[in-house]
Amino acid sequence: MTVTSTRPGSSTAPAADAPKATAARYLWRSGDFTALATGQAASVAGSAVSAVAIPLTAVTVLDASVGQTALLAACQQLPPLVVSLPAGALIDRMRRRPVMIGSDLVSAAATASIPAAAAVDWLTMWWLYTAALVVGTMRVTSRAATLAYLATLLEPSRLMDGTSQMVRAAGVAQLGGSTLAGVLIGVFGAARTILLDAASYLVSAACTARIRTPEPPPAPRVPGSTVRREVCAGLRYVRRDPIGWPVLSTNAITCGVVAGQQAVLALYLIRGLGWDGTTVGLILAASGAGGVLGAVLAPGCERRFGPARTMIAALLIAPLSQVPLILSGPGLAGQITIALALATESAAAAVGGLTQQTVRMAVCAPAMHGRMHTVGQLLCAGPAPVAALLAGAVATTLGLRATLILCAVLLLAPPVRLAASPLRRLHRLPEPARHGHDGDHGPSPASARGRRPALTARGAEQR
Repeated sequence: MTVTSTRPGSSTAPAADAPKATAARYLWRSGDFTALATGQAASVAGSAVSAVAIPLTAVTVLDASVGQTALLAACQQLPPLVVSLPAGALIDRMRRRPVMIGSDLVSAAATASIPAAAAVDWLTMWWLYTAALVVGTMRVTSRAATLAYLATLLEPSRLMDGTSQMVRAAGVAQLGGSTLAGVLIGVFGAARTILLDAASYLVSAACTARIRTPEPPPAPRVPGSTVRREVCAGLRYVRRDPIGWPVLSTNAITCGVVAGQQAVLALYLIRGLGWDGTTVGLILAASGAGGVLGAVLAPGCERRFGPARTMIAALLIAPLSQVPLILSGPGLAGQITIALALATESAAAAVGGLTQQTVRMAVCAPAMHGRMHTVGQLLCAGPAPVAALLAGAVATTLGLRATLILCAVLLLAPPVRLAASPLRRLHRLPEPARHGHDGDHGPSPASARGRRPALTARGAEQR
C-alpha cells in the first residue's frame, strides 16, 4: 500500500482550498485513511454477522431459555455502563493505535473461542456470557481509541468528511453483514458462522497496523495522578465544556427516548398493525439505508447551514417523522409510508450524529479525547435500559400507540435543549482545542477556549 498522510505539512495532504466535492477522493487516496476505514468496515460487517449468529447459537446449540437469551443480551449491553469511564482515562494515557490493535486481537480470540468450544462440546451459556462481556468491553475501548485517533490522523478541516466516509462505509458493511448472516447460518450453522466475525477483527487489526502516520505521544501525566482522579477530571472537563456538554447531554436525552421507542416499535408493527415478521424486517431495514444516506448528506449540510443549524434541524426531524408512524394504517400504503418515515428519521440521526461527533472531536483537548468519547458512550448507553423498561410499563398501561405518541412528544426535548444552549450560535466548526492543564485535573476547557470561535458574535461566525 502506498502510504500517504492527510496531516498538515505532508506533501500529499489535500489542499485547504480543494473543492469540497473532491473531499472523498482526497481521503481515499490516503493509504492511512483507507486502511483505517477498511479495517473498521470489516469489523462492523463481522459484528453484524455475530449479532445474528450468537443469539441463534444460544438457542439452536444450547437450547437457551428466554431468560438466558435476555441475560446474554444484557451481557452485550453492560460494558458501556461499567467500563466506559476508567477505559477513557486509560486510553488517554496511551497511544491510541496499539489500543485499537490490542482490542481487535482480544475480540478475535474471544469470538473464535465460541465455535471452537462448540466443536468439542465445551460450549455453555456461561462461555457465551463471558465472551459477550469481553467483546463488549473491547468494543468500548476500540471505539473511543478510534475516534481519538481519527482526530490525530486527519486535518481538522477534514474531520467531517473523514467521519462521514467512515460511517458511510460502516453502514454499507452493516447492511451487507446482516444480509450475509442469514445465508451463512443456513449453510454452515450459527456457531461456525461466528468465525467470520473473528476473522473480521484480524482484518481490522492488520489494517490498523499498516498505518504509518506518526501518532503524537500522550500528554504527560500529572505526578501522583490515579485512574480515579483522571476519571473525575474527565467528568469535570466534559461538564464545564460550553460546547461538548450541550452536545452530549442532548445526545443522552435522544438515546433514552429512542431506546424507549425501539422497545415497543416491533411489537406495535406486529400486533398493532398486524404485519408479519418478514414485512417488519424489511421495514426496519429501511432505517439502515436511511443512515447510509445521512452519512452522504452530512458534510454538505454542515458546510451549507453550519453545525448548530444542522444539528437542531436534524433533531427536529425526529419527532416529525413519528407522525406517519402513528397515523398510518396496516395496508401497503402504510407500509411504504412507515418505511419512508423510518428512513428519514435514520438519515436525520446520521446527519446530526456525524455533525455532533465532529464538533466534539474539534473542541476537545487532545489529552481528553478518550474520556470525552467514553463519557459520551456512557451517557448514551446509561438511559437505554431504564427507558426500555419504562416504555414497556407505559405500553402495558396505556397501549402501544399511546407509548409511541409519548415518545414523539419527548423527542421535542433534544432540539429545545440544544437551541437553548450557547451552541446555537456555532455557525462554523471550531478550531481544534490545544493542550491546557488545570493543576491535577487535566486539561481545562477554559484553557482551549481562545482557540475556539467566539460563541457570542453571530455575524463573525457566518461563512
